[in-house]
Amino acid sequence: MSAIIHDFRIEAAVVAPVRSYRSIALLRVIVAILVVAHHAIPAIAGLSPAWSGFATGGLFMTPAGRIEFFFVASALLIWLRHHDDLGNSDRLQPFLWRRLSGIYPLYWIVLASLLIFGATIGFRSASYPSTTTILAATVLVGGDLHQTPLAVAWTLFHEIMFYAAFACGIFNVRLGLCVAVGWLALVAAQAFGLGLPGVPDYVGSSLNLLFLFGIGGAAWLRSGRSVPVMPLGIAVLAAAAILLWENVQLQTLPMAVVSLAWGLLWAVALTVAVAFERRHRIKLPASLLTLSDASFMLYLLHYPLLSQLVHFMRIFRQDWAGPTSPGVVLAMIAGTCIATAVVAHRSIEIPLRSWLRRLSIDRSRPANSGHRWQTEIGKIKSWS
Repeated sequence: MSAIIHDFRIEAAVVAPVRSYRSIALLRVIVAILVVAHHAIPAIAGLSPAWSGFATGGLFMTPAGRIEFFFVASALLIWLRHHDDLGNSDRLQPFLWRRLSGIYPLYWIVLASLLIFGATIGFRSASYPSTTTILAATVLVGGDLHQTPLAVAWTLFHEIMFYAAFACGIFNVRLGLCVAVGWLALVAAQAFGLGLPGVPDYVGSSLNLLFLFGIGGAAWLRSGRSVPVMPLGIAVLAAAAILLWENVQLQTLPMAVVSLAWGLLWAVALTVAVAFERRHRIKLPASLLTLSDASFMLYLLHYPLLSQLVHFMRIFRQDWAGPTSPGVVLAMIAGTCIATAVVAHRSIEIPLRSWLRRLSIDRSRPANSGHRWQTEIGKIKSWS
């Protein structure tokens, strides 16, 4: 019976969307839309000479504050969900299966589609990527992450590193601690220009410290210590206003400092959001939950999609300043990207995850369970 319950937990872990905290789901939707706008605005500015100023300044074009959210949120959620797995090597395979199957299959579908498109139609902005670049992009390890065919996939290289480091901790706590300390030492060394030969720059990037910020927020939440929601919430809003003012008006701080400041701010904000949600139930419309579930598909699709949309607009008309405005074009392109991501989420991602669920159950099913296993699973589902 314990094996059967274990199988059911694996099933739920593989297919359950990240809805544990609806406050994070709401923030995920907001930040994802900001990322789409950030990438779309420079392309839209090229549709008319009169729109050249559209890509300078403004909230959407701040140099940081968006992608840091996903680094911090990823680490915070993984620490909350898998902290108890540390040192339990039996949990290593379920952890790796859940995390890697949540990224690679869907990513490979999009990457393969992009490479086929590039081979038949051609990459407009660059030559076809080399075999080495394609291999690195496929496994999300090594190489120059800024040369990856899917431009936005550079963050996944960092994500896979974090998964690997956490997996070491699940296998053996001391090993995980050694890996973490070594990784931090490498980040510190690279900050002083002492990167190791042959090690890709992103391994020692200061962006990896954002994972540590997320872990810090999760550790606070797990400690049982009270989180002063109201004071911290006000402080977060005030700090965000100051950072935005600096990013938009002054732009004097180094990019690495700005990014780390946003990461620290997001860590506090997410800690406050989770603490608030633990005390008060948050209700969100089903549409927002759907957008949150589709956020990874939006992340993968939006950049190549908006690039092609703008390309087709240039073919159709050289100057778009007359018939419309850049804000209208932005809304149209962002809406198209979001709608496409939702459709792809329902038609591709959900069936794919269902297949992965069945595969995970088949891999972990006891050999002699037979009909009784199916019956017991049905009973467990009926209880939930």
